[in-house]
This record gives sequence, C-alpha cells and structure tokens, in this order.
Amino acid sequence: MTLNRAFRLRTVAAEDMLIDTRGGVARLDKVFRLSPAAAWLWKKAEGKDFSEEDLVAWLCEEYDVSLQDAQNDVHDLLADWIKYGIAA
Repeated sequence: MTLNRAFRLRTVAAEDMLIDTRGGVARLDKVFRLSPAAAWLWKKAEGKDFSEEDLVAWLCEEYDVSLQDAQNDVHDLLADWIKYGIAA
C-alpha cells in the first residue's frame, strides 16, 4: 500500500490536516483532519510501501496501546484513507 502523493500533511491552527493538492492547487473540499497518532503514522509511511500490519506495529512501538486497539484503529483509518483516495 502507498499514500497518494497528491495529499500533503499540513498543520493549520495547531491541527494536522491532509490537503489534496492535485493540479498544484489546494482543494479545500478535500481536507481531512488527522489525530496526532494518524498524523504520526502518515509521516512514518510517507514515501514507503507499507501494509496494515506495518502501521499496527509502528503504532504499538510508539504509543502505549494494546495490539487489539491498534489493529482496530488502523483498520478503521485505512478504510477511510482508501475510501477517500488517500491511500491505495
């Protein structure tokens, strides 16, 4: 799996946001707010091929979270990222 390079992570008013920049222009109808953990995962995965299992392992290494909670959270996060074309 890879992240869509058209999306850029930006911090706006202390909030981490993914902004669609296809065509060289920020599309304000395609802005997604990320939790601190999701933004951290984005930074970790950016420019790499990764799997759902990679994200779970990274999350467990960085945060005090159970394996089951990490699996559930990553599964939900990836479902959204795939749905909105953020990852494929």
